[in-house]
Amino acid sequence: MSWALVAGSFSSVSPRLRPLSKASETQHATGVQRNFGPVASCVVQHTTDLLFKELWLRRNLAPRTGA
Repeated sequence: MSWALVAGSFSSVSPRLRPLSKASETQHATGVQRNFGPVASCVVQHTTDLLFKELWLRRNLAPRTGA
C-alpha cells in the first residue's frame, strides 16, 4: 500500500494562540541558540518558529512552565 500526500488535500488550521510573552520567548530562544546554534542553526529556527511560537501557544494545550 502506498500513500501519497497531495498539496491541498488537508484542511487549513488556524488555532487560537495564547498571547506571546516576549521575555519568556527570548529566554527560550536564547537557550536553544546557545545549545544548538553553533552546530545546527536550522534547529534554532524551527524550534523558535514551530515549537515556541506555534505549538506551545495553542490554547488546547496546558501552558508550559519552567525553562
